Amino acid sequence: MKRTIQLIAGLALILFAHAASAQETFPYNGIKDQREGWYAITHATLIPQAGKQVDNATLVIKNGRIISVTSGGKVPDGAVEIDATGKYVYPSFIDMYAEYGLPKARPAGEGGRMQPQMLSNKNGAYAWNEALKPEFRAHEVFQPDTKAAKNWRSMGFGLVSTHQMDGLSRGTSAVVSVADDRPHEVILKSQAGHYLSFRKGVSTQSYPTSLMGAIALLRQTYLDADWFAKTAGEQNFSLAQWNEVQKLPQIFAVEDWQEALRADKLGDEFGRQYLIKGAGDEYQRVDKIKQTGATFIVPLRFPDAYDVSDPYDAHRLSLAQLRHWEMAPANAALLAKEGVPFVLTADGHSKPSDFIAALRKAIQHGLSEADALRALTETPATLLGVQQDAGTLSVGKWANFLITSGEIFAEGAKIHHNWVQGKPYVVTAIPQWNLQGEYALKAGSRAYNLSIGRKGSTVAIDDSTRLDATVKEEGGLVSISFPQDKGGNLVRLTGVITEGNWYGRGQDADGQWIQWEATSSGQATDDKKAKRLLPLRPLPHPSTPATYPIPLAHLVGNSCPQPRQSLSEMPL
Repeated sequence: MKRTIQLIAGLALILFAHAASAQETFPYNGIKDQREGWYAITHATLIPQAGKQVDNATLVIKNGRIISVTSGGKVPDGAVEIDATGKYVYPSFIDMYAEYGLPKARPAGEGGRMQPQMLSNKNGAYAWNEALKPEFRAHEVFQPDTKAAKNWRSMGFGLVSTHQMDGLSRGTSAVVSVADDRPHEVILKSQAGHYLSFRKGVSTQSYPTSLMGAIALLRQTYLDADWFAKTAGEQNFSLAQWNEVQKLPQIFAVEDWQEALRADKLGDEFGRQYLIKGAGDEYQRVDKIKQTGATFIVPLRFPDAYDVSDPYDAHRLSLAQLRHWEMAPANAALLAKEGVPFVLTADGHSKPSDFIAALRKAIQHGLSEADALRALTETPATLLGVQQDAGTLSVGKWANFLITSGEIFAEGAKIHHNWVQGKPYVVTAIPQWNLQGEYALKAGSRAYNLSIGRKGSTVAIDDSTRLDATVKEEGGLVSISFPQDKGGNLVRLTGVITEGNWYGRGQDADGQWIQWEATSSGQATDDKKAKRLLPLRPLPHPSTPATYPIPLAHLVGNSCPQPRQSLSEMPL
């Protein structure tokens, strides 16, 4: 009996320990969704990583992780099937240079008003200069931002390395997902890298005031930290943390290719190989850039075409500006051609459409699609040390992936879903029905011919009059609106879609409620040749030969005329 009681007690202890290990240490306010998130994405063209493809793929995920990736695989019993026929699946993107979910940097106090501020206003045994913040840890103040997260997901990103973009030493970054969850659920790596720059940021101190001063302060910090590590004579939290973060990847942000070379020279002096966040002008001296041996974080910010319709404005444009407009889109392609390792960042883009357009423009200017995908997935995951959890679609990794309407870099392709940590987020809803076609529409006592095509929808009022119509579908519900006659009030209809037949209620041009129905009568006239998403058409490479140094200005003659001082001063 005693042995039985001991056995029961032992089993209870084991079960309790198992239950305790599965518990969370963060309370949940409300009813928590305990479902396993068991899904099977079927019949998709899956790109698990750059250069590989799985046709008719079945991607199974559970509890946020990938369970299997197979071609023609079966859907497990109990899993929710999502039919992705005709769709593509890619790994979600990763950005190494972000400032997501962090508070805005603020100075430690007011600067000197009547005299220069020599010392830091920050209380405690920290660095004497406010521009040095190696003790800043992004994960300690990170807070998910629902609005910003939605924007990141719309650009195709699932993970970002977020840090505070302020100071010469900016402290450490955290790798976080852009899921709409709590901080402890989305922080995947608390300290991923140490970020630096040549800009002192919001510091109110007088020093440094120049690039030379910034370099001198960084050099002195390396020397001071080395002395501090060997001499236990005082407390200095900043120097202690500076020494601690040296084992992390060192990411240095610069503002032009010359600063990139200066940063690399600084790193060489102290045995550091920086990852350099460039400015997109590395093409100007790609040979020197290659010699640094650094991996570059490359932005895709390209200048718009200049308005040269006014001869005075056109005359004031420098050759350097024109050369940058011509060459900037080919920057990533030239780096790839020369074998310079790089990743891509969305830094500088706040609108998803702008980033996607810039990405496609870089591909049109010579960047291969495989290199582009690799620079947005595998490479940043490896550099950040999260390659076991992200960067490719393989068993055991987080289910971070995109479902797109076609090949992701094809013109017109759309991101439908961005799954982050196994949770689906809709970017552009997948149409449930293909509406394109010809329909016999009867609304109340009147009959129309409704035509829905790729380029828009029209309604034939009579044999000679065809007017524009608006047709929208979401979740099996359809809404139609069009003028009853040319220049007349709108007929507004809403209803449901069934195979080949639509019906519902609405209001005619006089506001009276009517019944309506639409029956399919054939294929749309402009849809006889279905449009296929085609790869981007490569643009010709810039034909202007490289010259060194890149000219800073382009002046015609001995002077440049001033723009429009008055009509009487204009040359005739």
